[in-house]
Amino acid sequence: SDDAAEVGRLWERLRGAASVLLRDIIFSFRPVTWTILAFIIISYILELTVPGYLRSMGYPDIRRGEGLEIWRLVSPAFCHLGIFHLISNAMCWCILAPYIEKSRPLWVILLLILGGAAFSNTAQYYFDSASGYGLSGVIFALSGYLFLLRRHSKEMRESVPYVVGGGIFYLGLSWIAFGYTGALVLIAGPVGNTAHLSGLVF
Repeated sequence: SDDAAEVGRLWERLRGAASVLLRDIIFSFRPVTWTILAFIIISYILELTVPGYLRSMGYPDIRRGEGLEIWRLVSPAFCHLGIFHLISNAMCWCILAPYIEKSRPLWVILLLILGGAAFSNTAQYYFDSASGYGLSGVIFALSGYLFLLRRHSKEMRESVPYVVGGGIFYLGLSWIAFGYTGALVLIAGPVGNTAHLSGLVF
């Protein structure tokens, strides 16, 4: 039937996109992608083994008189609150980062990492009165950048699959909207909605 044929064609397109994506993930990693991936894994191991490590990496609690250590504006992005938190952010990082690192100057991905982390961590602290943890603010910054890049560049539309340059962006928007309903707290525990939104805005 026509419906069965259409489903078959859709499946072939999805399978083709998945194979291209997997190939790019495996063979297109660059130094920054590998470095950040290694750093968040090592950081998680230190969280589990070194007492006080997580707090020392958290956003400086200026309200309680802690000094403003500049590096701590960024460091919370590399810490994760649980293995699911780590794996989900690591997967998104490995999908998004290689496309930016291989197609843009090095300073672009460094700016997205450092700026996205500092901006989202600061927003999380001042608007939610808590230090957020995790790479998700950076992930949302990468997603928003790739979405705009793909939308305005024919070259990027041809080289970046829609699922990477569009699908993850819209999934992220849905996640933010769902997060602000409060329902995600019941499913995934505390969620840094402000960090996610500010990372996307950055």
